[in-house]
Amino acid sequence: MFDSHFHLVQCWEKDKNCTFYSGITCAHEKEEFLLQEKLASQLIEKGLDIKLAFGLHPWNIDLSNADFLEGLLKDNRIDYIGETGFDFYTKELKDTKEEQEKAFNICLNFAFQYNKPLVIHNRKALDKIYEYSTGLSKVPHVIFHAFPFGSREAFEILRKGVNAYFSFGIQALKGSKKALDCIQNLPQERLRCETDAPYQCGTELILEISRILEYNRKN
Repeated sequence: MFDSHFHLVQCWEKDKNCTFYSGITCAHEKEEFLLQEKLASQLIEKGLDIKLAFGLHPWNIDLSNADFLEGLLKDNRIDYIGETGFDFYTKELKDTKEEQEKAFNICLNFAFQYNKPLVIHNRKALDKIYEYSTGLSKVPHVIFHAFPFGSREAFEILRKGVNAYFSFGIQALKGSKKALDCIQNLPQERLRCETDAPYQCGTELILEISRILEYNRKN
C-alpha cells in the first residue's frame, strides 16, 4: 500500500506508535526535514518505501528555505519537491499571491534544473496551473495532492502536456462528487490515494481509501 501524501513528522509527534505505510512524506521547514529524514531512514530499514519531499508551501512562506532546498537537491537527499503551489481559499491567502508566485517559481525552476517531480497543493487557483502548464510539462511528473477539481479539469491538465497524477483521500471517504467523478473517469494509472495524515485522516485509512478508488473504478 502506497500513501502518496502524508507528513511523517507530524504523524510521529501525534502518535509515536502510529502505523506507517510506504509513501511520500512532505516537510517545509529545515528542522522538520532533518527529523523527517531520520524517521524515514528507520522506516526504510523496516522495508518500507519512503520517498522524501521538501518544498515551499503556499502557507507561511519562508523564501529563505530556498537555499536549504537547493542544498538537498545538490546532495540528492529528496525524491520530490513539494508540496508547493497556490492557495487562494481565503482573503488572507489571496493577499500573499505575490509571495506564493515567487515560491512556486523557485520550486518549478529547481524541478526542471534537477529533474525532480513536484507535489502540487492547489485551492481556488486552477488558472495558475493552466498558466504554468508549459513549465510543468517539462518536469518528470506532477502529483496533484488532494485534487479539488473534476475530471474535465484533470483531462485539460493532461491535454496541456503535464505528466500528471491525481491523488485523493478524505474527499473519496466523504463521497465528494468531484473526487468520484475523477475516480470514475480518469485512466486508472493516473489515480493515486493519500491520507495527508495527520491533517485529513489517519494513516490506517489508506486501506479504505484504496478500496474506494478500486470499487468506483469497477462500478
